[in-house]
Amino acid sequence: MEDEVGYNLNGLPAFGMFLIGFFLWPISEGIWGQTIGKRILKLKVVTNEFKPIGIGKAFGRFFLGFIDYIFLIGLIIAANNKQNKRIGDLAANTIVVWTKKPTHNNV
Repeated sequence: MEDEVGYNLNGLPAFGMFLIGFFLWPISEGIWGQTIGKRILKLKVVTNEFKPIGIGKAFGRFFLGFIDYIFLIGLIIAANNKQNKRIGDLAANTIVVWTKKPTHNNV
């Protein structure tokens, strides 16, 4: 008898977890302009006019991100343009900016 310790996820629960993981990034960027990582780093995605990007542009950035990251083309393109935009940002007319840091008056 084999003694196995592990976790197995099959069928509908596995598909559900895939959907959550797959759509969490573009939906959170589309609604709030930030993923969890961008929020921690105090970054936000906005349009070139500094308006919220919406779900459509977020999905465009997300899907083009596969090309950016797999082939490293995004890194090369971002390094060679003034605003450091990757392919997804160029196609969706978006830009990643620092969020405004709160100022505290020390009296």
